[in-house]
Amino acid sequence: MAHAARHPFAPTVDPTRVDRCVEQLAREGCQAVHGIIERLERGEAYGCTAALSTAERRAVIGELKSVMALYQSCRAG
Repeated sequence: MAHAARHPFAPTVDPTRVDRCVEQLAREGCQAVHGIIERLERGEAYGCTAALSTAERRAVIGELKSVMALYQSCRAG
C-alpha cells in the first residue's frame, strides 16, 4: 500500500494514541461526550487529551463527532 507523501513540517498524529483516547472518552457516556467535544473545540484539554498534540486533539474531535453522528437518540441537552 502506497503512503501519501507528508510535508516535512506536517504535525504528527499517532493513530494509536488517538484511538485509545477516543475509546476512553466514549466510556464517559453520550451526554458527557457532547460537553467534551465543546471543551476540546474551545482549546481546553480534557482527560487523556492533555497528553496529546494539537493535531491529535483535532483528530480526537473528528473521531468523537463521527461516533456521535451515529447516535440519533443522543443529543446535547
